[in-house]
Amino acid sequence: MRLIIAVALGCLSASAAGQTGSAVVCKGTACKTVSRGPAQLPLPRSSRAEASFAVACPAVRIVDGDTLRCGRDRIRLLGIDAPEIERCPKWRVCAPGDGQASKRSLLSALRRGPVSYEPVTRDRYGRIVGVVRAGSVNLSCWQLEQGQAIYKRQWDNGGRIAGACG
Repeated sequence: MRLIIAVALGCLSASAAGQTGSAVVCKGTACKTVSRGPAQLPLPRSSRAEASFAVACPAVRIVDGDTLRCGRDRIRLLGIDAPEIERCPKWRVCAPGDGQASKRSLLSALRRGPVSYEPVTRDRYGRIVGVVRAGSVNLSCWQLEQGQAIYKRQWDNGGRIAGACG
């Protein structure tokens, strides 16, 4: 038996679910149980009308210029592509630049304050894609301003990064 707990915008609900893919989804203070495949479990979404859903990240580890770990979760920065740490696979078109320099840039941004993120979606590798902040600094914008990443409009769900960095 699996216990699924959802905490979102002041909503706390628990459901003992014997079925794989069952989840508790909350909006405001209303929660409901839904059945979905494990790869399709929804992430909390925020809109301008709602308060932002931010997840605090007390233990951060930088993976590369556009990915970090918050505890066990891998978080991909929304709307950008940073150079690869190793070399670019032949089947892919990668962002130009020095992957180690991009990683160091993201590491230096962490000094701006406590890290938190707003989940937006999941990518094909199962990583959470979201808006990540160190204090009040949007890390996607930081990497673009430092010249350590390129903007990818097709990866910017809802134009959030374009609007924030513009």
